[in-house]
Amino acid sequence: MKNDSIEHTEYKGYDINIKQDENALSPDEDGDDELFLVHYHRDFQIERTKIVSKDDVRQIYQTGKHPLLKEYYVFRVAALIHGGVTLRLESGGFAEDSSGWDTSHVGLVFAEKTGFTSKVKAENAARSLINMWNSWLNGESYGYEVSGGDGKINDAVWGYTETKDAIEDAKSAIDYHLNEAKKQYSKMVKDITRGVKKKPIPVKSHLRNGWPVRQHRRNKSGKRERCEQCGKFLDVCGGHIGEQGYGI
Repeated sequence: MKNDSIEHTEYKGYDINIKQDENALSPDEDGDDELFLVHYHRDFQIERTKIVSKDDVRQIYQTGKHPLLKEYYVFRVAALIHGGVTLRLESGGFAEDSSGWDTSHVGLVFAEKTGFTSKVKAENAARSLINMWNSWLNGESYGYEVSGGDGKINDAVWGYTETKDAIEDAKSAIDYHLNEAKKQYSKMVKDITRGVKKKPIPVKSHLRNGWPVRQHRRNKSGKRERCEQCGKFLDVCGGHIGEQGYGI
């Protein structure tokens, strides 16, 4: 077990180590214009200047009217700022700050109407976004590393907000790897017994050293990963058929 692991488990002969993601990207760094937060407090400033300004937000708060409301569902955000930042998706206060001295109301979540078929769905997505922000603000970002008996890291994925999700995905990656190895080995044996020349087996997946890659995650350095088979970013190239040899 690694010294910096916060959780460790063994699964089918592999070690799974859960670690703190020290280079976790904020939910704002993906630049998603379909669903985003803006906030205007000196201790927590999040802007999206190409779409909305501080004056726009002030007008929405004061009048409830603005041309942007034709394009976006908008939800008010309250923030408790005292030795840290905690967000909630509504204009009410926080029980731990009943007087309201440390609670600000200068933020909004925008959800583009073309991306959400109803306000209910948009609100659910907005709440999920606020949960992501709270996890990031509290340092609740994790990743997993899978290694074999030799200690070599076979797979590593980062960007989780729950350790249980990281463990579940790590186990899925191990299962996938073992199942593919088993299928390739079985095919190789059949080809040898039939005297058929071995040839690569097409496998429909994004692979990194024979391991499935989670398209919505980023690597340890926080950079988007490229598919080794086509060279495109994993989150934009979609599924395709790639040639994988026996490599067991």
